[in-house]
Amino acid sequence: MPELPAIVTALGLADMIDAVVSSAATGYEKPHPRAYAAGLTAAGNPATAVMVGDNPVADVLGAEEVGLRAVLVRRDDARARLRAPDLRAAIDLIDV
Repeated sequence: MPELPAIVTALGLADMIDAVVSSAATGYEKPHPRAYAAGLTAAGNPATAVMVGDNPVADVLGAEEVGLRAVLVRRDDARARLRAPDLRAAIDLIDV
C-alpha cells in the first residue's frame, strides 16, 4: 500500500512511529521472509521484536517462521500461540 505513510500521518500517528514499511516500498509481501527483514532493518535491528497483526498466516505464522514472536489481534485462530481481542490487550502479551 503505497499510501501507508500518508495514512499514518493523517491518523496523527506519525510522531509515535519511527518507520513505516510496506510491500509497495520493499517489493516483498508478508509472509515472505524479506518483508519481516525490511521491518527489522527499519526498526534498527532490535534484539527483541514482536509482530502484531490480524492475519493468522501473513502476520503470525510468517513472523514465527522467521523467529519473531507474534500476536494475533481481533481474530481467534488456534494456530496463533498468542491471541488478543484488541491492541490494548495485545500490549499485555508483549513483554519486550
